[in-house]
Order: sequence, then structure tokens, then C-alpha cells
Amino acid sequence: MSADMKPIHPGEVLLEVYMKPPIPGLTVEMLSQTLRVSEELLTSLINQHRSITPSLARQLSVVCHTTPEYWLKLQRTYARQIAKHKSARRDHGNGTRIDHPAAAA
Repeated sequence: MSADMKPIHPGEVLLEVYMKPPIPGLTVEMLSQTLRVSEELLTSLINQHRSITPSLARQLSVVCHTTPEYWLKLQRTYARQIAKHKSARRDHGNGTRIDHPAAAA
């Protein structure tokens, strides 16, 4: 991932890939009823304020015809990218250049 690319949250994937194109008209309300979770939980996920849990990953895998591992991997990748981005910002703020030979020592 380049420094200027925004990490992609699993909630964004849910919204853009699974709720919009394949099933037009699938709403948060309908999905929450199908998954038996609150609308607030789904809204928080879509708004990138909540993470995918193993339980939610299992539920989404059934509805979206994926696997739980798919959702958990999206979450791990997102978390790793956010951590890397924060680390790079922190290092840059301290005047440490990661690509400088002294940084590798």
C-alpha cells in the first residue's frame, strides 16, 4: 500500500461490494434482521467505527456467500495497515526516516 492510499475497512467492503451492486435495495434494516444484529452495529461497521468479530464474520459469510476467513482477513489487513500508517506517521514526526540506512540499524 502506498503512503497516500487509504486502508479499506471491512465495513466499506460490505457496503460497496455486497449491499449496493448485487442486491439493489438491501438496506441496513433488512440485513440487520437477516443477521439478527442491531442496525446500530451494522451502521457502526459501515461507518468504520466497529471491527469484524468472528461471530459477525460467520454470519456475513452465509449472507454474502463468502467464508468467515474472508471477513477476518479483511479486518486483520485493515488493522495492520492502520498500525503501519500510525507507526510511519509517528516515526516521521520524530524526524526518523524509515528509508534512511541508520533507521535499519
